[in-house]
Amino acid sequence: MQDKPRARHDQAYKAFFAFLRALSDLLLGFVSEFIEGGEEWFARFDFERAERMQTEEIEPSLASRHNDMVWRVPLREAAEGEEYVYVVVLLEFQSRVDRFMALRVQSAALRLYESLRKDRPTTRADWVVPILPVVVYNGEQPWTAPTRMGDLVRPGTRPDVGKRRCPPTFTGDSYTVIDIGAYRGRALPLDNLMSLLIRTELMEGLQEAGRVLEEAWRQLAKPELRAFREHFRGWFRLTLLRQGIDWRALESDMAVTKLAETGEIRSVLDAQIQARDAVLKEEGREEGREEGREEGREEGREEGREEGREQGLEQGREQGLEQGLEQGLERERGLLRRLATRRFGAATAARLERYLAAIREPDRLEAIGDWIVDCASGPELLERLEAAR
Repeated sequence: MQDKPRARHDQAYKAFFAFLRALSDLLLGFVSEFIEGGEEWFARFDFERAERMQTEEIEPSLASRHNDMVWRVPLREAAEGEEYVYVVVLLEFQSRVDRFMALRVQSAALRLYESLRKDRPTTRADWVVPILPVVVYNGEQPWTAPTRMGDLVRPGTRPDVGKRRCPPTFTGDSYTVIDIGAYRGRALPLDNLMSLLIRTELMEGLQEAGRVLEEAWRQLAKPELRAFREHFRGWFRLTLLRQGIDWRALESDMAVTKLAETGEIRSVLDAQIQARDAVLKEEGREEGREEGREEGREEGREEGREEGREQGLEQGREQGLEQGLEQGLERERGLLRRLATRRFGAATAARLERYLAAIREPDRLEAIGDWIVDCASGPELLERLEAAR
């Protein structure tokens, strides 16, 4: 059974593709490289008039596959009347490659053709529309499954056609796969929403998180992308949660926008990361102390160590812990002082410093970092601090 954080992440991931801009960026920026003449062909697509199809209205069995999405995209210059291309996007959130994806794709295409055939005029029933299947895969292992239905037939029982790259045939018997992991280290198209998704998925730990979020807010600043920005913010927050960071600023579109306007996204997020690391270090030290005590007791039983020497070792460990913890807290206090200075000026930062000196709990320092972001003025921040004493 899928864990709840992962399920929420996948739901937000799917919402990414609900936007037509994301569909056009996917096709123009990525799928086109796998199709000969792809850019010229996609230029005929009228993405502004594209519409997301309700799969249960097309075919009930399609709706049961909750990760399958279908768009109907009109062509700008049709040969006769209105002509469409159907784009089927299948999202794969699993780490295991589905070897029989080509069969699943062909099955979906055939069901779609049967449904469309019922609605087409009888005078044009001798033609079928193009169907372009695209698989977007974010699993850990590289995608190695055959992309053509014919390649699932056991060798030796089919004609040998040799090994060659075969583009989609636009009838559903093959598909294009966008393997997100394969783009690691590659240059990605600029100002492209799909590139933004890939960069977020491929972040190395949290080192790139601030830079990616800054770039995202720059790309998503347009008013017409507000709804998309909200989905991205929720998805990005879930990505951080999976790394152990609950950054409350991501609960509010306005809070992140303020940080973007003042150029503080990276510094504030770095403070959150350092606070998280301090907690993890403390937990690690506690585990180390417990392991050390257990080892000491075992060695004492086996070797009869002197009680005074054991006490001396314990005191040394505690002194080292105290010194390391204080250094970590002081670095975090310094980050909060610099952030307060940039937002509210030196006077407010000086008064904040007196409060910080008395605090030794990392979670209280984290809460003050949130206040610095949320408060609209220095007096409001100081009033919160005074009330919390």
